[in-house]
Amino acid sequence: MAYKKIIQAGATLEVERYQAYRPKGKNIRAPKSEPTSEELALRNENAAVRKLTWLLNENFSPGDFHITLTYSGETPGEEEAKSCLQKYLRKLRGIYRKNGQELRYIVVTEYAYARIHHHVIVNQIDQRLIYGAWQRGRPKYVMLDESRSYWRLAAYLIKETRKSFGAGKKPGAKRWIGSRNLKHPEPVVKEVKSRFRRNPPEKMKYKGLAYHLDPDRPVEYWVEATGWEHLIAYYKRI
Repeated sequence: MAYKKIIQAGATLEVERYQAYRPKGKNIRAPKSEPTSEELALRNENAAVRKLTWLLNENFSPGDFHITLTYSGETPGEEEAKSCLQKYLRKLRGIYRKNGQELRYIVVTEYAYARIHHHVIVNQIDQRLIYGAWQRGRPKYVMLDESRSYWRLAAYLIKETRKSFGAGKKPGAKRWIGSRNLKHPEPVVKEVKSRFRRNPPEKMKYKGLAYHLDPDRPVEYWVEATGWEHLIAYYKRI
C-alpha cells in the first residue's frame, strides 16, 4: 500500500510518497525496532522545520522582513523578555492598522543558545514606520529573498531553538508563535497504485499550476525503523 501527501504553500509544492518497505527480491517489511532518543529528537526537529517552512512559504514573500530583536545592557529573564515582546507586537499592530494594513507575524525566541533574542518575521511595511517600535536594543532588518522558498530560514530558526526546546527540555512547548491571521496549508493525502519511484519527475502540474523541482533543495529518501519507505520532492512554481 502506497500513499502520496501533497502540501501546497505559497509558490512551493511538497510531494511525499511513502509505503511499506519491501527489500529487493522479498515481499516482507523491514524489521521493526524502537528509534533511539537521538533519532526521535532529529525526527521531531525535521518535522518542525517542515511545518515552519510551510507557514513561511504560505504567508510571506520577497520584501517581507526578518527582524532580529536583541537587548542592550543587562539580559532580561524569560518572563520579562516575553512581556517586552508582547509590548512590541502590540505597537506593531497599531502601526500597521494606522497605515491600513493587517500585521502578520511569526516569532521564534532563543532563550538558551546565547543572550535572549527574538526573530520576528512580518509582512512588508515601510521600515521607517516600525524602526522605533523596539526600544530595548538595536533591531536588525533583513528582507526575505526572491527564492519564495524559505526552508533555509526555517532550518536556521529551529536550530536556534535547539538548546531551549530540544531533548525534552520544554516538552509540548511550541518553537514559534504566530498571529491568528496566518494561513495554514492543509496536506492532501491519497492512496496511489503507481510504482514507487526514487527519481521524481522534474516537472508536474497541480491544480492547474506548473511546478519544477527546486534545484536548491535536494530530494529526501529514507526508510524508517518501523518499516516505512519515504521520499519527499520539493517543487517551486514556474
